[in-house]
Amino acid sequence: MRNVLGGVLVLALTALVLPACGEDEDPSSHGLESSLEAGFIDPLTDAGIGYEVLDTCQYNDNDGETEKWDFATQIYVDATPETVTKTLAATVGLIDAEVDPILVQQSADDPDIDWSGSLVPSGDGVRLELINHNANVGSTGPLVGWQEICPGSVTDQETTG
Repeated sequence: MRNVLGGVLVLALTALVLPACGEDEDPSSHGLESSLEAGFIDPLTDAGIGYEVLDTCQYNDNDGETEKWDFATQIYVDATPETVTKTLAATVGLIDAEVDPILVQQSADDPDIDWSGSLVPSGDGVRLELINHNANVGSTGPLVGWQEICPGSVTDQETTG
């Protein structure tokens, strides 16, 4: 699974992340994708763990008060929760395995500045559900991979009536 799915994911993320090369860390679409890749995707790849991006979407539940959007993604990881938490321990600031589902935060101090979410058992592996509440999409909007509005969000309800 890793070779096929990993290759597809790397191609998809490369298409989304390459334009960010050389930019400083920032809350733009490109910067957040780089952060997602460095904190979660690269460690899984380096450990030889298979994964598949199941979904990416965006929403803005701030009633138009800010340009900050929320990006959400779900990634299926072909490993046990224990293996995933050990693999991510070096790049994720907080992993709380004492709660169910397991809490993960890229930044231990502030879950609103980086990716945060949970590890949920799913089949023989886990589903890594992550959100970033600090996406600055500006006037150009999010990148193509993040264009879909998350179902059930306030933004979705506003657009579907």
